[in-house]
Amino acid sequence: MSLILSNKNKPKFSDQGCLMWYDGDSSDGSKKFWRCDKRKYGCKARIHTEGVTNRVVKRLNRHNHDESAAEVAAATIKNAAKRRAEDTQEQPSQIVNTTIRDAPPAVMGVLSKSALKQQIRRTRNRASVAPPNPHRLQDLDIPQPYRVYKPTPDTGCVLVSKTGN
Repeated sequence: MSLILSNKNKPKFSDQGCLMWYDGDSSDGSKKFWRCDKRKYGCKARIHTEGVTNRVVKRLNRHNHDESAAEVAAATIKNAAKRRAEDTQEQPSQIVNTTIRDAPPAVMGVLSKSALKQQIRRTRNRASVAPPNPHRLQDLDIPQPYRVYKPTPDTGCVLVSKTGN
């Protein structure tokens, strides 16, 4: 039983070798509802967990497929690789090798190194996307790191703003 993030950074719950995606909260917020990740293949299994502790309190329906601990472990490895790609500047091959180093052979059968490298590149591209061009001056939003100017001895003064004509 653990929480991991999906490709779209949504929570997924690992339970008995199956991944469940978050479906919503109860009206009083005391429970969370989860559906099987294989729902598009006809699986109607669901679980209810406590809102704070994520302890399973109810299981509804049975899975119509086999459990796959390898898929759960592969999702955990993909998640770790994405987080590492966001946090470090290592090469994608280095990230892949570090995250799959201790993976069992069953997990290696589920993972694709080239797909994992591509996912790392996409994660980095999303993180470094420039903001869209504004249509009006009022829409211009300069990110905080670019608002600060620290002159060096050889750069001199810079015009920060100009008012009037």
